Amino acid sequence: MAEATSVVKAKPPFLKGKSCDEGSLDLKHWKNIYNERQFLSYHESSGNKLMWDFMNESYLKNVDKDLSETKVFVPMCGHAEDMWMLYELGFTVVGVEIIHHYIENFFKEHNLKPKVGKILNDAGEQVDQYTSPDGRLVLFAGDLLHLTADDLPIAKFDIIWDRGAFSVLNLCDRDGYASLTSRLLVKDGVYLMTVMEFDPRYYGGPPANVGQECLLKSFGDKCAINEFKRINFKDHPRREKMRQHCIPDHADEVLYIMKFQS
Repeated sequence: MAEATSVVKAKPPFLKGKSCDEGSLDLKHWKNIYNERQFLSYHESSGNKLMWDFMNESYLKNVDKDLSETKVFVPMCGHAEDMWMLYELGFTVVGVEIIHHYIENFFKEHNLKPKVGKILNDAGEQVDQYTSPDGRLVLFAGDLLHLTADDLPIAKFDIIWDRGAFSVLNLCDRDGYASLTSRLLVKDGVYLMTVMEFDPRYYGGPPANVGQECLLKSFGDKCAINEFKRINFKDHPRREKMRQHCIPDHADEVLYIMKFQS
């Protein structure tokens, strides 16, 4: 009888023994990752293909109001180039990111001099608010989970685009995140959820393996959840960069479309 082959679960080199399911990915840990510039391969200079496929194939063909009146929220936004692309199309874009220098660099890269203000979050911590001169691009440098709807300049959004935020949350934070973000969506809005799916025996995350069942646990009582499209990492434009973080070739990047139940 052949001996069973043991499975070695890979972890990205920056993880240093921590994982989402242990609840150990605290803000200090993520700041160290970002400050050491070890996470930059997760950013896409030409935008996220799945999100733009949806926008071009569906949303932009059917939107029934001026784009200047259409508001997009990007939680844990990093310095995603998609925010600039949406802004240039005419959308109003609001993002939240814990790392200050990502926001500062984002404005510098696009030759915008933002107005900088300050608010206090519900933990009593100071949060910097960066606003473009025309007011259509607002980025907050703070902890998303300690912000409330009252802190944001817009009460409700037409689009929420999660570009991988849910996948790097501690498991204990997922339900609170789902409750907060879904409250920000207008009744007929669309929630775009980008996740990675893979065999968790071979990769320990982050990002964590998040399939439709995981989304149903946190969002299923609020939203209908449907897969839009997926890309296997063998065909992914970031394949080589993601390999640096041990993400296996069998992994898929998947875009789910979530809307409030009618």
